[in-house]
Amino acid sequence: MGGFTPPVATPATTNSGVRSVAVIDTATSLVRDVDPDVQFEFPNDTPLTVITKAIRSTKVVDQRKWEWPFMPEYPKDLTVSALATAAATQIVLGANEYQRLHRGMQVLNVRTGEVFTIGGSAEPSSATIDIIGRANAQQMNANDALRIIGSAMEENAEKPAIRSQQEVFFYNYTQAHYKTWGTTFRAKNSKSYIGSEQAMERRKALQTFNRGIEEVAINGWRNSAAATGYSNSTELTYTGGARFWVQSNVWNLGGTRPTENQLFDYLGYLFQYGQGGFSSSNGEARKIAFLSPAWFSLIEGFAKQRIQYDNITDSKRRIGIKVGILQSSIGDLMLKLHPLFALPGYRDKMLVLDLNQIKYVNHRGLDTMFLNGIQTPGSTRQEDGVLTDCGFEFNGDERAHGWVEGLALATGS
Repeated sequence: MGGFTPPVATPATTNSGVRSVAVIDTATSLVRDVDPDVQFEFPNDTPLTVITKAIRSTKVVDQRKWEWPFMPEYPKDLTVSALATAAATQIVLGANEYQRLHRGMQVLNVRTGEVFTIGGSAEPSSATIDIIGRANAQQMNANDALRIIGSAMEENAEKPAIRSQQEVFFYNYTQAHYKTWGTTFRAKNSKSYIGSEQAMERRKALQTFNRGIEEVAINGWRNSAAATGYSNSTELTYTGGARFWVQSNVWNLGGTRPTENQLFDYLGYLFQYGQGGFSSSNGEARKIAFLSPAWFSLIEGFAKQRIQYDNITDSKRRIGIKVGILQSSIGDLMLKLHPLFALPGYRDKMLVLDLNQIKYVNHRGLDTMFLNGIQTPGSTRQEDGVLTDCGFEFNGDERAHGWVEGLALATGS
């Protein structure tokens, strides 16, 4: 029958000399000194969304698809399709262009400066047009450009035929942006050196959520389709962002750097159109360019002494976002560095917008709706979310905006 053997304690670790910080740290006795100010790699910097919502009041819609009308300019440009002498009383126009004309319209030959009037015993009904009253008469060549400049009715003439342009309706969709976050029942009540775990998760989620809306505002492509294979196979809508709406003024530099004249020739075309263009604002045009450091460096090289820095203002207040303002003969160009355009794949790009024509639009009741306690009943987790069903309206003439890409970058950019 064996006897009891008493246990032998493990000898303590001994230290020689004074205790050092290294010894205390190894024993996990030191309290961690952690800065509670968390630094995100990409802070919540969303200038396009912020400026749009601040300058123009948010538009609320009741449907996921909404429309807006646009009235284009009456089509005044025509083309001569066959040679006509200086004494000719008829000319032949391009296909269906006669439908824009009525007797009494005054027309200019852009090349020669000749002006004449649409005549005839009846209103134009084919490509062959009767012309009268030729002033500065000269031979017209095939492909000469003509432009309607006004009307010149003869005395005691009958009223002309009615001609008017058809309005155009554009549309966009709202897009449901949804972000969720959660904590376990223990993490929900846990504290750390950077604060409440639940509050920190919310902060991280909202930062990602807001940047997502900003990127969609720039890159979104309008679409509506059945989301087969996703969840319930119901409708999935995308809102069209700036790159979708900018169709005419896309300039691909092809890996080159424009000259100052080339750049301002391009901008001069944009500045003609839109509510912020010089055609609509008595010559006081203003647009904003969201750009990369590479683009900013190029423009500063052209006109550094002419760039002044100030806060954006609307008709009533200062918005609080500082931009560079480049004054030129075509108008004021506001310059705003955008964090997205500093990332790989975007450093060669620049987006020019007429802010007067952009609205932030949300589905009624769904502008930043916080959803708390959305976990499955009985779960020990705490799950929350945020939902915004929103889109962007780029109304008016899309030629008021521009997109440039393909800028040659310095090595390593």
